[in-house]
Amino acid sequence: MKLSINFNILRKVKESSAGSIVPLTSALVLFAVVVVGSGIDLGTALNTRNKIANALDASALKLAKKLSIAKLSDDEIQNCLEKMFTANLSRFDLKASALSELEFEVDWTKGILDVWSDVSVKTHFIGLGGLGPEKLDVGVTSRVSFASQALELALVLDVTGSMYGDISSLKEASQLLIETLVPENAGRRDQRTRVSIVPYSQGVNLGAQARKVTNRQSDSSNCVATRGGPKAFTDAYYNYRGARSNFFVAPGALDHFVIRRGSNVSWYPPRNNCPQSEVLPLTNSRKTLLAAVDALEAQGGTAGQAGIAWGWKALSWTWHPFWPSGSDPAKLVSSQVRKAAVIMTDGDFNVHYTERFNAGCAPVEETDGEDSTHGGKRNRRDDDDDDHEDDDDDDDKKRKRGGRCSGGTYSIEEYLPGATKRDAPATQALALCEAMKEQGVVIYTVYFETTGAKFGEDLMKSCASDPDKFYLAEDRDGLKAAFSAIAIDNLSIYLAK
Repeated sequence: MKLSINFNILRKVKESSAGSIVPLTSALVLFAVVVVGSGIDLGTALNTRNKIANALDASALKLAKKLSIAKLSDDEIQNCLEKMFTANLSRFDLKASALSELEFEVDWTKGILDVWSDVSVKTHFIGLGGLGPEKLDVGVTSRVSFASQALELALVLDVTGSMYGDISSLKEASQLLIETLVPENAGRRDQRTRVSIVPYSQGVNLGAQARKVTNRQSDSSNCVATRGGPKAFTDAYYNYRGARSNFFVAPGALDHFVIRRGSNVSWYPPRNNCPQSEVLPLTNSRKTLLAAVDALEAQGGTAGQAGIAWGWKALSWTWHPFWPSGSDPAKLVSSQVRKAAVIMTDGDFNVHYTERFNAGCAPVEETDGEDSTHGGKRNRRDDDDDDHEDDDDDDDKKRKRGGRCSGGTYSIEEYLPGATKRDAPATQALALCEAMKEQGVVIYTVYFETTGAKFGEDLMKSCASDPDKFYLAEDRDGLKAAFSAIAIDNLSIYLAK
């Protein structure tokens, strides 16, 4: 900011038209009044300058927020700036004359907004006797930095059973972030922010797309988890070439659900306890995003690695054919586009998908054997599972007639009640986080410390792009503060001068 004050140098005492000299004492009195009064005039000018500077800074910051999320035309910027500046001038009890001198310049490439204005302040003492100017010109400038890149953001949200009592807190925090980053006038092509919502528990709900990536194994719940093989921790696109495809796990189509406590392994029928809410691909519709958040419900176990994997796919251009038109991600992280993910959990990742050998008959218990956090009503698979159900019937017959089962290797969902950061759910999640960061995705993590989990906080710290991107929330207000801070960080707004 700068202050420019222009006034004339004091004139020499002149002779009157009659040739007489103004009495020295009168000149000295006048000079003394001007000197003392000039301090008052300068103080008034400086006070006015400070008020205008505050009004200009406030207006520039508010406008910069808009520029971070939408690319406005020059006319739109001028209208917004004038409205904001007028409101602030009124708040600071200033004349609107400064409005006529209001100008701006935007550098979209560097993300810089310059705003300036001038106002004239009438003097009361400096101008006496023609010794100084009748007005002091006060000039003020403000420079604000804003996000120069468009933003694609994936909200990877824990909606497992342990969030049942806190789901309203998660909704409020997510709504606050969306309202900060996404403009109200949804659907505009020039909006610079798109957000995806990826609720996860046992897996994610992919809607009608689920059968496509699970080799038609998913049932009506449309539940999809992770994939194995060499592409497990990459964003490589789904391969549709038959047996060579990298199929994703459909939890409801597995052979068994297994609980492992050390060497003690309990076998149960498969379960299916995925989120009711489908993954919402990238959109700039605030209304659609808020509705999706409002519909979140808590249920199921914690396979956080599945949420992370699909959060990445929501941002990856490699997967653009998979998502509907308008939700396809940008091709690269670049000077024009930045990609970020917010990964939130309240507990430990303790569910994963693998294969395990069972030397005996396939189990037939009708309970999943878990507590309310991880348990769920058993969901039978669709018609594709008829053969497997027949196998169960055969095993029942063998038991009844005293026969033996040959055993075999089964596809399972494994729940680890005593999971640690060294177990598969956590190591898989960390591998995905590292791969995302290598591709330029900025990862924010939020650990909602309400369940007394063992290693969730450490895992979230490790997944975050840097220590400043990790947030610890201990209650509702802390969760809202964390999501708000993440939103503000992505606006990248600050006064540069």
